[in-house]
Amino acid sequence: MNKDSIIGFIVIAAILVGYSVWMTPSQEEMEARQRKIDSISMVRQQHQLLDSVRMAAEIKRIEESVAAETVRTESTATGVAQPDNFTQLKERFGAFATAALGTDSTWVVENEVFELTVNAKGGVINKVVLKDYQTWDSLPLVIFDPNNIDFNLSFFSRNRNINTNELYFQPYLNGFPYDGSKRLDASNTDSLTFSMRLMADNGMGQLD
Repeated sequence: MNKDSIIGFIVIAAILVGYSVWMTPSQEEMEARQRKIDSISMVRQQHQLLDSVRMAAEIKRIEESVAAETVRTESTATGVAQPDNFTQLKERFGAFATAALGTDSTWVVENEVFELTVNAKGGVINKVVLKDYQTWDSLPLVIFDPNNIDFNLSFFSRNRNINTNELYFQPYLNGFPYDGSKRLDASNTDSLTFSMRLMADNGMGQLD
C-alpha cells in the first residue's frame, strides 16, 4: 500500500466520522423529539380514556334502560299499573279500569264426572277433562280446546263498549274468594258476576 492509498483511507474515515458527528442530534434536539413523542403518547392515552368513559356511560345507560323496562314489565305482570297507564285504562274502561289489570292465571272447578279449567282473563272455561274417559293412547280426554274458544260478552257502561274478554275475573263463593263463581269488580259497589253451578255426581251444570 503506497502513501496515496493511506492518505485516501484517512480522508474517507475522516469524512465518515465528520458526517456521523454532524448527523447526530444535539441534546436539545433529542429532548425536543422526546417531548414530541411524549405528547403524542399522552394524546393517545387521553383519547383512550375518553373512549372508555363514553363506553362506560353507554353501558350504564343501556343497563338503566333494561332495568326500567324490567320494572315496567313486572309491574304490568303483577297488575300494578303506572299512573299514566291507569289513566289510559280509566279512559278506555271507565268503572271497569281496575278489572283490566290482572295476570293470566287459571283455577280448577270439578265434580265426580269432569274437571273444568277457568281462565281469569275473560272468566272463560278453556278446558274440560272427562275423568272416566281416555283417548286411544291413554291420555285424559279433553273435550274443550282453548285454541278454538272465543267467549265474550259485550255491553255498554257509561257510553263505553266493554268486552269481558279484555277483563280479569276473580273467583268467589258466596261472596268470599273461592274456586267457584267468577266476579268482576267494577267499583266498591258494582260488579259483573258469572255464576257457575255444578252437580256433585253428574255432568250437569249451569252458567249464569
